Amino acid sequence: MLGEHLKKYRISQNLTQEQMAKRIGIRQCAYSLYENNKLRPGITMVNRIAKVLGVEPSFVRSLLW
Repeated sequence: MLGEHLKKYRISQNLTQEQMAKRIGIRQCAYSLYENNKLRPGITMVNRIAKVLGVEPSFVRSLLW
């Protein structure tokens, strides 16, 4: 699921949830919802996440399904 992949890639970049959230412009508690599969990011957030993780937005979108 998306959350598991987000966590794996975030950790591979040596980022905490707080750092990741700050880089994509949200609070840590909101980012935590993504990693716990309780909230799905919209297209704008997918693009921000992809940029920070250094992957294509289409890759992140593919993880949503």
